Amino acid sequence: MAGVAWTGSEVNCNKGWSKVGERMKWYFLLVSGICVAACNPFVEAVSGEGEPCKEAADCATRLVCHSGYCEKPKEVDCSKADCSAPGTEGQGEDKDLDNWGACCDCDDEHAEVNPGEKEKAYNGIDDDCSGKTSDGDFDLDGYDAIEYGGDDCDDSDFDIHPGAEEICNGMDDDCDAETDEDFEIGEACTGMGQCGDGVWECASESATRCSTMPGGSQDQSSEEICDRLDNDCDGETDEDAIVLEPESGAEADDGIDNNCNGLVDEKGGVMVPVNGIDGVWIDAYEMTVFDSPDCDGTGIRYGENSNDYPDGFPADGTTPTVTLYACSLPGIIPSGYMSRSRVQFACLAQGKRLCSGIEFKNACQFGDAVFPYDSYIIVPGVCNDPIGGAGHVVPTGTYADCSADGSTFDMSGNLAEWVSDVHDDHENHPDVGYVAGWSYSAEICDNFGKQCDPYDPDSEDSMDSLKEALSCPVSNYNSEEFPFDKVRRDFGGRCCMDGPD
Repeated sequence: MAGVAWTGSEVNCNKGWSKVGERMKWYFLLVSGICVAACNPFVEAVSGEGEPCKEAADCATRLVCHSGYCEKPKEVDCSKADCSAPGTEGQGEDKDLDNWGACCDCDDEHAEVNPGEKEKAYNGIDDDCSGKTSDGDFDLDGYDAIEYGGDDCDDSDFDIHPGAEEICNGMDDDCDAETDEDFEIGEACTGMGQCGDGVWECASESATRCSTMPGGSQDQSSEEICDRLDNDCDGETDEDAIVLEPESGAEADDGIDNNCNGLVDEKGGVMVPVNGIDGVWIDAYEMTVFDSPDCDGTGIRYGENSNDYPDGFPADGTTPTVTLYACSLPGIIPSGYMSRSRVQFACLAQGKRLCSGIEFKNACQFGDAVFPYDSYIIVPGVCNDPIGGAGHVVPTGTYADCSADGSTFDMSGNLAEWVSDVHDDHENHPDVGYVAGWSYSAEICDNFGKQCDPYDPDSEDSMDSLKEALSCPVSNYNSEEFPFDKVRRDFGGRCCMDGPD
């Protein structure tokens, strides 16, 4: 038999190795030292069990190609198959080589059908093996597509079909050839406040808004400013638009709320509402005492560098014969050397009063935070405190971050401020009160201020006492208790006022 030299790299003449090639079986002989190949007429065109293979088609009927050899398929318990992803354990034979075994593949003869495929509309085939073919009703909402004789105007959306609820979304949800017909979309409207004319448009699936209102396609709202106009179009005027400037001069008697703090023609400088206490206002800055009620920054100032108050303005509770006025102004040295009585009389001269401890606390802190800069722990140097501050009194508002929401300043550090609270044991200590927010002074006082010693930064008790005194809440720590007539360089105050009924 004539032989043909075989040049394939897989030929092994010594072992009589046979190879599948182009669907034919070959055998190899060593003839006169030359390896030759010839058609083997005694075997089938495909390999039998145990023979090499590359794919299932290379194997005889009822055999599968596994790990390069033809073998009988193993029985698989499909109840244990993991069909969560292609190629996972226990899926069984994969005839169509789509990486989904027969236990999970609803058609293992066609690679384009398996659980990982996207369902194709109107082809009569369950492409994704979901059990549904979607012919005529691709979105499975119970209504056939118009092109298949039905009346579903959008067969790609389950929520759109005849009888569906019409919502405000720019679509014909109920397939009646009208869009958003239950709303006044496109009709003219007038925005609230400073928001001008526009048209009604969808704000949500169930609500509309004028297009010029906040969030609209023609939004004409702006930040609320103190101008007696509703800039942000919310139905309110000048809310949250406080200007930290006093009503002085002509503005103090014009019947207008010029600084938008909710008060009209208030005396005594800059005031803001107290957080969480309706109808009460507090000075934004520590008071500076003047001989004039105008609070325009002019006139004679007292208590800046010394205890220079006139004799008619005594530190004790004696009725004063000289009237001096409390002014809450930014950027000036506040008055020190103030006793409780002096603070009270200066506030009364402006129609105001001493603040209570709870009013001071609420105006000083954010929510439950302990310090005015929205912190539960002291951060040295944010305020003019004795731990990281300047070591002396500074102009009001110098420490800009020492502020509760940008409305009150220096309520921790700078000057300690008298409040109206009296000693818990008032019967035995009738003339003892509290200062709040402590001061720049690095001292811890005891026995109603009779003994004051430098605080020891290495002493935990000393530091705890100082931090307690600097916090917004007014406590009964001895470092905050002093007789009403006590005068110190670092003692000042601010006023509160009840608004109109």
